[in-house]
Amino acid sequence: MYNIHPEFDDAVLEARNLPAFSSEFIKELQLLTSDELNTAELAKHIRLDPALTARILRVANSPFFGMQRHIESIEEAILIVGLRHTRGLVIAGTVMSALQPQPKTGLDPEQFWRNTLATTAGAQSIAHYVLANHSHPQAISVDAAFVAGILHDIGKLMMAVTWESRYLQVSQLIHIEKLMAHEAEQRIFSYDHSKLGAAICERWWLPNAICHAIHYHHEAQRPTLNLGLAEKNLAAVLCLADAISPLLTQPCHSEGEANMDTLLALLPANQRHLAELAMRELEIESTALLPLIPDMRLIYLSLCHLVQLKMS
Repeated sequence: MYNIHPEFDDAVLEARNLPAFSSEFIKELQLLTSDELNTAELAKHIRLDPALTARILRVANSPFFGMQRHIESIEEAILIVGLRHTRGLVIAGTVMSALQPQPKTGLDPEQFWRNTLATTAGAQSIAHYVLANHSHPQAISVDAAFVAGILHDIGKLMMAVTWESRYLQVSQLIHIEKLMAHEAEQRIFSYDHSKLGAAICERWWLPNAICHAIHYHHEAQRPTLNLGLAEKNLAAVLCLADAISPLLTQPCHSEGEANMDTLLALLPANQRHLAELAMRELEIESTALLPLIPDMRLIYLSLCHLVQLKMS
């Protein structure tokens, strides 16, 4: 258990009445993050929600995919958008519905999800490169990197939704003292969103590798004892993807540049080169795409799709 602070039990108990801790939500999230999820099961799940169905069809029919005819079948839409990408949209939508912070907390939901999707795109692309150029076939799971990217900052949402006034103090510290979010959270809560997020994901019965990666995504340089190769790689890749996400959403942001060399050094030399390539491609592509595509779902899909085209 990630019970690294005595407040954790009370924190989770305090949040237990939120929709995100209902048995229905946990069952739904387990389905969506399962390695066994297939197109038929995902389509069946999507059809239960008319708004979600319309959203997925809108993405499949967007100019980005250049379809010559109108797509009306959700199964066909999944094939066009991709199973992994569609699953990501559904997971993000599910979490958005369950955890909606109020404006008075200082946490901007739109910016939160833009950063989340940029981190997910980065984690997926870097994981692809690592896997394609590593001698061990189980060096990293791209699907795990994808899910970890979507959920890596879930602790932030939980803090903002459950403890509004305290998270407002966090937001004020970030603004006034120019602290990183996890540094400000540590001051106010005595723990940060990565630790709480890992504890939450564990209580959702998500895979250990994902829980570990979320736990360490701000401190991958810290020795992670008793972790396997895939878990260590996933933690390092998620940490790197999180650090470069400002470059994707705000290309001139200096925060990502400051941590980049340190984080790249965490990966073995051969993986470091691949991560640099992935990062540069994503940075260039996002610079071109962000001003043109206002819909954050299409930003995410565009980044992932372009990276996949370059690897094919």
